[in-house]
Amino acid sequence: MICSPAPLILVAAVLLFLAWFVRLINSEKWGLWLIILEMGMTLSAFLLLIVAYRRLNALKTNAEEFRRWIETQQPKERRRPSPPTRRQRKDTQAAIDWFSEQISRDPNQYKPYVLRGGGYAVLQDYERALEDLSIAISLNPAPDNAAYYAKSQVLFDCGRIDEGIRVCEHAIELSTRQAIIYEILAKALYTKQDYQKAWSVVEAYQQTGGQTPLDANFVEELRKQVSAT
Repeated sequence: MICSPAPLILVAAVLLFLAWFVRLINSEKWGLWLIILEMGMTLSAFLLLIVAYRRLNALKTNAEEFRRWIETQQPKERRRPSPPTRRQRKDTQAAIDWFSEQISRDPNQYKPYVLRGGGYAVLQDYERALEDLSIAISLNPAPDNAAYYAKSQVLFDCGRIDEGIRVCEHAIELSTRQAIIYEILAKALYTKQDYQKAWSVVEAYQQTGGQTPLDANFVEELRKQVSAT
């Protein structure tokens, strides 16, 4: 399991401080050994910083993958996402391990479950993703919890459209004002050709006074379908 990069950065800082302190020591007897010791500590510190940077970069890469998964998986005709590349799989697994460590330290925080669930979704391990996202909702059932959207998205991605719709509807019943919840619900209903109900979802969002606009192209296309029926 990958550990947090923070301890590595701390150890590197200590080694650099000790190397600086050794340089201040003026001893003819131990001069050569002190130089070797200083160089060794400095080199070790830089190697630790490189390892910490790689771990931070892996987490950043996974966060970017999760953000793209959250924001772009919105086609009106749902298609199963492409399998992750080897690099994506490696970086995502590293992030999952890190979030698992956070969960083991404090299992009552919901956000690590949301993020780890997103990682499992990127790996297309949908059952584990749904398990984590369900735990996140149970820990924080507030309507602004991103786990509602993430869970419905996972259900849509694995073809469980009706279950995904129920998750969105439940979030709306809790008075969520997340535009994305209304939008993906309307798009899911659109794929089922339930245009009237999809339009009622759009109107319901407009009545909330939400400031984030829905997909204008989708709304216009839905309006045409409603007018034609």
